[in-house]
Amino acid sequence: SGLPPTQLSWCGLDSILLYWDDILLMVGPYGDPVRYLYDEPIILIPECDGVRILSDKIMELLHRVPDSTVSIFQIGSTSPAALLYDALDHFDRRSAKADENLRLIRSSLPEAVEACIDAAGYEFDPLLQRTLLRAASYGQTFASHVQRDSIQEMCKMLRVLNAVRNIDIGIPLSIQQYKLLTPSVLINRLVNAHKHLLAFRVSEYLGFNRETVLMHWSFTKISASSAIPDSALLEILLEKLRTCKGISYAAVAAHADKIGRRKLAALLVQHELRSSKQ
Repeated sequence: SGLPPTQLSWCGLDSILLYWDDILLMVGPYGDPVRYLYDEPIILIPECDGVRILSDKIMELLHRVPDSTVSIFQIGSTSPAALLYDALDHFDRRSAKADENLRLIRSSLPEAVEACIDAAGYEFDPLLQRTLLRAASYGQTFASHVQRDSIQEMCKMLRVLNAVRNIDIGIPLSIQQYKLLTPSVLINRLVNAHKHLLAFRVSEYLGFNRETVLMHWSFTKISASSAIPDSALLEILLEKLRTCKGISYAAVAAHADKIGRRKLAALLVQHELRSSKQ
């Protein structure tokens, strides 16, 4: 086209996206450009590992296919990771070919296991995540030089990611974005979005301090409960606050006092264990 693109964006570290009215062109370091057609206007939002594509109807993440994914799913691949993934399928079907595959890759099992774990992290489909992790676990059984906690750590990350990707939460993070963002910042985002229950569960699951989540929930609950009597609201608050030892009842009481709930503030401060804060 003789017209300049209306949008230009990096996609990862080695490709560029150019967008005209209905065509998105990806230009990479190797091979021919890739064309994508859109029948509605889109906006390109650069991410650390790709580009988020937004329109009135869709949200897509465009990024380079990871090497681990290519090694497993490329048509005709005979990489150790592909043979391990195939071995699990034969094992599930009780085929002797599972043992044959394992013998072929015995010296490369550690790399095959790591590739399956890595590929699972890039997937958004929980079923495919589970299958890849099962393949890694299957291979790990026969490999003595594999970090035993790698699968567990990936499971923890994917469990958190799948929870926030849920349509009711609506935070479609990739694993690279999650690592860059950090779990603590993600929890703060959930809190600020008033997703207190999930923020609490993620904090608990990852072993983080839950006080920040409970404090924000308490402030929000008090501010939104003008019709609830002080005694009833106190019981609602105490039920949750008691689950976190050392939480500052005085800070919650100060918020209640600030918005005019002085009786509630007086009731709350009675539960403050630090006399200097009462």
